[in-house]
Amino acid sequence: MDKLKISENGHYLENAVTGEPFMWMGIVPWKMPQLASREDVDFFISEIKKPEHEYNVIFAVIIMSQRSDTLNPENAYGDRAFSGGSVPDFNRPKIVSGGTPDNPTDFWDHMDYIVRECEANDIYLVLVPQWSNMYVNDAWGRGIDTMDASTARGYGEFLGDRYKNEKHIIWMLGGDGGDPNEEGTKSIYRAQAEGLLKGYTGCTSCPAWNEPDPLWSRLMMTYHGHIEKYISNRVSQLWDLEDDVWIDIDGCYNGTARRGDWYGIITDGYNLPYHKPMIEVEGQGFWTEDNINWPPNFGGTKSFPYMHYIFGGAGPSNLDQLWDFEPGWEEILTLPERNWVGYMTDFMYNLWYKLVPDNGLVLSDPGTMWGEIVAAHSVDNDFILVSFSEESSGSAKIDLSPISDYSAVRSTWLNTSTGGTQDAGNYDSSESPWFTAPANWSGAVLKIEGITLDPCVGVDCPDICIGKDRWSQKCENGVCVDDQLIEINSSSCVSDPCAGVNCPDICIGKDRWSQKCEDGVCVDDQLIEINSSSCVSDPCADVDCPNICICNDIWSQKCDPTTGLCVPYQLLIKDATDCMNKVPTDESSIQKYLIIGGLGLAGFAMLLMSRNKK
Repeated sequence: MDKLKISENGHYLENAVTGEPFMWMGIVPWKMPQLASREDVDFFISEIKKPEHEYNVIFAVIIMSQRSDTLNPENAYGDRAFSGGSVPDFNRPKIVSGGTPDNPTDFWDHMDYIVRECEANDIYLVLVPQWSNMYVNDAWGRGIDTMDASTARGYGEFLGDRYKNEKHIIWMLGGDGGDPNEEGTKSIYRAQAEGLLKGYTGCTSCPAWNEPDPLWSRLMMTYHGHIEKYISNRVSQLWDLEDDVWIDIDGCYNGTARRGDWYGIITDGYNLPYHKPMIEVEGQGFWTEDNINWPPNFGGTKSFPYMHYIFGGAGPSNLDQLWDFEPGWEEILTLPERNWVGYMTDFMYNLWYKLVPDNGLVLSDPGTMWGEIVAAHSVDNDFILVSFSEESSGSAKIDLSPISDYSAVRSTWLNTSTGGTQDAGNYDSSESPWFTAPANWSGAVLKIEGITLDPCVGVDCPDICIGKDRWSQKCENGVCVDDQLIEINSSSCVSDPCAGVNCPDICIGKDRWSQKCEDGVCVDDQLIEINSSSCVSDPCADVDCPNICICNDIWSQKCDPTTGLCVPYQLLIKDATDCMNKVPTDESSIQKYLIIGGLGLAGFAMLLMSRNKK
């Protein structure tokens, strides 16, 4: 699996290799390492990976003593994570040699099995080292404080070294850790983060918790705070995310929505100058308010992930009775009412990371808490999403101005329970229409998207040059056409036709002339040299002059450089046998000899005398 990283805008997570936005959908079986067998793990993962579910993040705690009669509980195979009997000694992880993930001999072999199977099924694992309200701050008054900074550092180094090659693990320190400022526990968690880093990297001069360093990119971490009466704080309210460089991810509870300002918690974090992706560290999920109904009231939960994304969040999660694997958990996991998660994923997949929270778009009373009607527009201003939970009033007046570049909008309802859709009408983008969710729906999401009725919407027609004149253009039926003359002989339209034209010197006869460019054409300019050697070619090149007979004598020839013709040059053999009887007798041949040989009248007289002797 590829590691995750923070997106460039800091608002969501993405694949560190491909850059694809990671649509986080978490499920929270906290006590899987303690209570689930290998068969249970296999069944759980196979169910959540079905298309109708599509969870891709599991939250788990390595050691969690809630609902247990000991602070050092055994796992499904009777193995404890630490030595020390009923009270764990975090300095001594209990290791028994010879085991494997498939044939465990200790707790950690089984933990390795969970880590391996998550990776094999493309599931990211949010791993909490210890549930801190039992071991660090005793927030619930049921445990003991067994961990100090030194112990936390050593335990963190052990975990980092064991899982240093696992790119799919995200570490979440705390575990109902409360407000570390009030508890005085910041040094403990910072030490644990530094220990994890040393285990991962093997560094000898390791950076401190507040020292930016590329080594911190080797692992990803966040913090799980403390929900007090279901009113939670953001991680960024408990820690300085700019100072504590070990924290990569902001977080909150969606349980805040029942008795607090959930929208404000997430959106205020989104708008921080130094913001980080916001996940739900413990989503309220399928719980009812008092967690007493079984099976749970599914109607009260399906809007949460939509609301989370619309608020500006980057990762919803669902926590229900599955967290501690109570009897009947298999039935709960397979109930068809859970299939809405797949519908949500399909609908939101290409939308969620583009959202900019903007509840000012709800012009009517939005309501409060889980019943709040919330809205966001896309970063490209081409659509708006509005969530109407089942506890909302179901009606709202919506401002369409973010998508006013479009002449009209099309709106569609999504049923969060069934995945079905229903038309919500088309409107002029200048309107602020009222929308009322369909009756008897258990939660709805409204998508309002800009549509192009005018083919010229979005068409930009630039000025153009017609000859040397600049003209404006206008759009007609989606096409740019000439509109008005702006400027005659515009400097922006007059280009140099001679740009890039190279005019070489040329030969006119035997003389060399320069050229110049006029209107893109080379023309004669100035005489450079008369009878230039570069213009006179050798007319005798390739001319072969053979020996000839003149009367009875053999003469050599040479090429006349002015004419390129062969002319007699030197007498070679007098009264040569080869020349006997070869003297031309006809007048035309005699004339040819005279012309070619250049003999003139003397030559002509000699030829006549030779003929008379014959």
